[in-house]
Amino acid sequence: MRLLRLQDQWLLALVNEVEDVQYGDPDCILKRPLEVNGDELTPWPPYSDDTEVVVRSSDITVLVNASRKMTARYIEFE
Repeated sequence: MRLLRLQDQWLLALVNEVEDVQYGDPDCILKRPLEVNGDELTPWPPYSDDTEVVVRSSDITVLVNASRKMTARYIEFE
């Protein structure tokens, strides 16, 4: 489980790399991303039912392992 900062949002997601992409193309898959708003977790992106989102790694400014507490909350969200 990863905690990441994408633009001005904190997200929790499973993150996978996309192999063999052209420079500048999206190269990370966020699986079941949730936005962190204080103590609230909400599906991300809003207004979409997609559970996988492809983004450029260059748009991610922070990528760390989520704490045990946040991982547990992510699992409970389902």
